[in-house]
Amino acid sequence: YRLNLRELPKNLSVIDNCTFIGCRNLNLEKLPEDLRGIGYGAFLYCENLQLEELPSNLEIICDRAFESCNKLNLRELPKNLSEIGCRTFANCSDLPLEKLPSGITIIGKEAFTNCQKLQLEELPKDLTKVSRRAFYGCENIKLEVLPNGLERIGKEAFANTGIKTITIPESVIKLGDSSFDTNSIEKITLAQGSRLENNAVVRAYGERIYELQLKAIMQEKEIIIPVEFNAEDPEDICSICMGEFNEENGAFGRLFLCGHYMHMECYEGLVRDEYGNRVHSFNCPICRMKYFLSI
Repeated sequence: YRLNLRELPKNLSVIDNCTFIGCRNLNLEKLPEDLRGIGYGAFLYCENLQLEELPSNLEIICDRAFESCNKLNLRELPKNLSEIGCRTFANCSDLPLEKLPSGITIIGKEAFTNCQKLQLEELPKDLTKVSRRAFYGCENIKLEVLPNGLERIGKEAFANTGIKTITIPESVIKLGDSSFDTNSIEKITLAQGSRLENNAVVRAYGERIYELQLKAIMQEKEIIIPVEFNAEDPEDICSICMGEFNEENGAFGRLFLCGHYMHMECYEGLVRDEYGNRVHSFNCPICRMKYFLSI
């Protein structure tokens, strides 16, 4: 607990599991240049550790290696890393990372949860998986795009971050529930060619989905979003009249939340009763997503 080392042996290649766990006064100035691996929980709860860089040849950082190192001051990680494990940097509240190595393919569960000062503007180009709660509570993250090639986004992966709008690449095959459940979120968009269902996007909003609906009502905002011709024309047909979308058949649009398309004329029929009065709510005829309207 009271260990107060300033340096480690220069020829050290591995720091074993739990080596310095709970050494709250440990304040190493740097790690040996020949270091290749840091074991499970090696610096867990070393709350005064203020490292500003890691050895350039480091290849492996195991689960929970730097968890709760509140004063860690890393701005980048070694380029040879290919994976960031479970809770590796969890609760490192002052961690100011600005970029991750391009070769990172997996970011483990809760890897950066509650890293409030994380300032990432992009994710690695080789990334394939962002696990559950990987960036939960990283309120300064303001990503707008995700890398092509990303396949899986876990539950609550980006919840409680600063993300406002995000496009989900067509490569994504799994989008976790509440993955973008954050107060700042305004819109989640599926890239053209995506294999995801629109209800997956609805679930990704989490509880925020109800606030977005209420905001639309309070602003008397039309639920339907007009679509420019020759821009992002849908490939399917109108779910109400079964007609194709083209200029001859009139204007069409897509629903505010679930993104399903229909003719504007068909939409007007959907939101009015048999007497021509606007209804209080309606269901998307495709996914049954419920919409509330201002009257």
